Amino acid sequence: MPIIGTLAGGSAGGFGQRKGGIAFDVDYLIVAGGGGVNWIFSGGAGAGGYRTSYPGGTQLTIKDAVTTVTVGGGGAAGNPGNSGDGTPGVDSSVGTFAASGGGKNSEPGGSGGSGSTGNAGGYTPPEGNNGGSPVQGGQGGGGGANQVGQDGTPTGPPLQGNGGPGGAGSASSITGSSVTRAGGGGGAVYWPGRQAGSGGAGGGGNGSSRPGSAGQPGQANTGGGGGGANEQYQLGGAGGSGIVVLRYPTTLAPRLTVAPGTNTTATDGSDTYATFTVSGTLTYT
Repeated sequence: MPIIGTLAGGSAGGFGQRKGGIAFDVDYLIVAGGGGVNWIFSGGAGAGGYRTSYPGGTQLTIKDAVTTVTVGGGGAAGNPGNSGDGTPGVDSSVGTFAASGGGKNSEPGGSGGSGSTGNAGGYTPPEGNNGGSPVQGGQGGGGGANQVGQDGTPTGPPLQGNGGPGGAGSASSITGSSVTRAGGGGGAVYWPGRQAGSGGAGGGGNGSSRPGSAGQPGQANTGGGGGGANEQYQLGGAGGSGIVVLRYPTTLAPRLTVAPGTNTTATDGSDTYATFTVSGTLTYT
């Protein structure tokens, strides 16, 4: 794994203040929380922003003895008690280096909700994709890390469109095996018997059909977007929480600890990776 000693302006590294001569580089995967969706007849929500250096990208330079790691929560699903509005996902971050929370339906985010734009942080490469467009009776899917959300598809009669699938997420092997995360939520439908959109690969929730059940939530610790709710007073899906993975040479591992205890470390070849499923700290001693 290459170690970058000097990072130019505009690179991923360089956050924080130097303390006690600490300076080491880590590969990272940062996935923000996925968006939630509105209560009734809603498109799919966008996946949480997805940013990674592995393999071969510019690493993060850790310069603090204690680095705060934030794992963003998924957006809430709308319900009658809060006027039916869902909420966007929450940013994930390592120090000040962040990925943007997923957009709720019809709003931008790390990936956009149905009918809206992704890459809210304006990053290169982009952290996510746009959501799909709605049609009469069929909502669009939320954007995913690796694919735009798909448009709803018209079927002829008014209000009888099908919902669009959520965009697919991206695969990473930073933990030693390939895992796909940050899929967008599927769009819901208005008319009975029409096809709702499926959630995008990587934790996106399925949209709901009519008559039927609520939109499915995004999968926890994938940043998946919530699935849309149909017209028949069903709830939409909440967004899935995000995740942060940091990978570094095992020679550094004796001096690094992660907290709280629900976060874990493991080895893969000559490297160790720390997986944060909840917010915590990386401490150098």
